[in-house]
Amino acid sequence: MPLFNTRFALLAACLTLAAASLTAQAPRESFATPNNGPGTLPMGTIKGERYKRLIIRGVTMLSGRGTPGTNRAMPPEGPVDIVIEGNRIVDIVLMDPVNTAGQGKDFQRATGEKIIDARGMFVMPGLVEMHAHLPVADSYGPRGLDYAYRLYLGHGVTTVRDAGTGTGLKTMTAQRSASDANTLVAPRLILCQRWPLPLRHWDVGNTPDKAREMVRQFKTLGADCIKISKSPGHYPDVMAAAAEEGKKLGMFTMVDLKVSESDAVVASNAGVKSIEHWYGIPDAALKGSLRRLAVERGRQESREAQRRHRSHDQERYELGSHDGGVRGQSRQLAGCHAAGARDADAPGRYPRRPRFHRAWCVQAGMEDVG
Repeated sequence: MPLFNTRFALLAACLTLAAASLTAQAPRESFATPNNGPGTLPMGTIKGERYKRLIIRGVTMLSGRGTPGTNRAMPPEGPVDIVIEGNRIVDIVLMDPVNTAGQGKDFQRATGEKIIDARGMFVMPGLVEMHAHLPVADSYGPRGLDYAYRLYLGHGVTTVRDAGTGTGLKTMTAQRSASDANTLVAPRLILCQRWPLPLRHWDVGNTPDKAREMVRQFKTLGADCIKISKSPGHYPDVMAAAAEEGKKLGMFTMVDLKVSESDAVVASNAGVKSIEHWYGIPDAALKGSLRRLAVERGRQESREAQRRHRSHDQERYELGSHDGGVRGQSRQLAGCHAAGARDADAPGRYPRRPRFHRAWCVQAGMEDVG
């Protein structure tokens, strides 16, 4: 055999061994298949696949980030590789040409037990349905709830806050547990119990003490939150008691105020965290509403207080005009009060008063006239 051919054969053998070695070191990656195969996902499917390490490769990311109160927001970013371990995103690797050019020759693309080829696709944070009334079990057939869950998931809704369903908490808490354990194809469920219980009864939960007891009952039944949509839950003192007791137990309160004596301001001051259907919000701005009455009352009290202060200071000023020593102290006191007043710079309020800073008054050991 010629020398050239021998060397070529040895080189080919070496390359074959090297390729085999690389193949052994880098096992073939496993890519996910839509619906785990051809066709659609069977309706009865109640279990998905879970991986210790999942890679979403080549996707365009909508982070949802932005500056509140402005039109500034993060534009779509990508392509990126998203690394998920368990149920947590542990890394996002920028894979655009500019960033990959600086990775270096030893860069290795992230891999895992399963890879989703998401080129040309978008990923975004899951949407939250803030107000739902899930259908009563079997009202739309034997799999009515399953159908509702899949509609939500199919449209990117990963959390549903149910504001009250006729199915009842006994069934819904079991559904919530199954969803949390990934034995049910469903969004994460946040369950509110409607007020009062039983519904449409005016003689239950109609006092602050009864309200607190009812909230404790809701907690025992497994509710995550309180939904007040009818009187007597709309009574300001009852609403405040329910919200306060719920806060102690880790439950938030949402209200559907309808047209009642409580508007959005009253509800907010009572500790309510969520106001539904826009009721009570425009009411708070109407003349004659509790909000406006409170504002007008506050303004009236403020004007009366100012008149009392002006009269008080004027008397001291006139008293000091008969005695130089008293007059000097009176002017200092009037100046101290003016330094702490909101309208201290308004002209004509204190005749010929000197300017004093509140800190000077405290340092001198003098009390504020007001």
